[in-house]
Amino acid sequence: MFKFKEVDANDMEKISRIRNHQQGSDKSINILGVGPAAKSTFTFPHQLYTLGLADLEKPGLPAPVMTGTRVIEAIKNNFSFIYDLNETAEGSQPQMFKNKEFLVDYEQAFERILGSEMEEKEYEVRTLKVPALHVEALWLHKTDSPADDLYYPVRKMDDVFQPAVFYNAASFFSILRTLAVRNEPDDKEGKMGMKGG
Repeated sequence: MFKFKEVDANDMEKISRIRNHQQGSDKSINILGVGPAAKSTFTFPHQLYTLGLADLEKPGLPAPVMTGTRVIEAIKNNFSFIYDLNETAEGSQPQMFKNKEFLVDYEQAFERILGSEMEEKEYEVRTLKVPALHVEALWLHKTDSPADDLYYPVRKMDDVFQPAVFYNAASFFSILRTLAVRNEPDDKEGKMGMKGG
């Protein structure tokens, strides 16, 4: 069974406020879907981790930093919004994502992991973000055996990751290091020569 994170009432209240604010300011949003019978639910709450380029320069497996919590709002089986509760010195700050392509990518990723045999192996579900490389992956973490962790790329640049493939830690971070080298600053001002961004 996959393990997800508990979200406390205060954080859920923050999500509700940003959702209601967006619903009031953006008439294209219909939180409850089409028709009165459509109900939205919050699902798959899990921790967010972030990795910087400096972490990839160190030998061995990098140690991502926990930076928040992600919660998904769905109507039936369709993802309608994604909310990040980013940890700051002032407490968690909510951020809402409603880009259709972004939502579909995550919807398909969850369908893939839920339809696999991974659920039988007691993985904790996380998201790993590498902002400088425009990469995000679902991270299936084994608390008692991190060497067995798996990564499923969701948002990625270039075509370095194969579609619908689970990567072990060694392969996943090797590809990230290759990307980091490929996209090193290419001028004195330190501008990133990003490709396919």
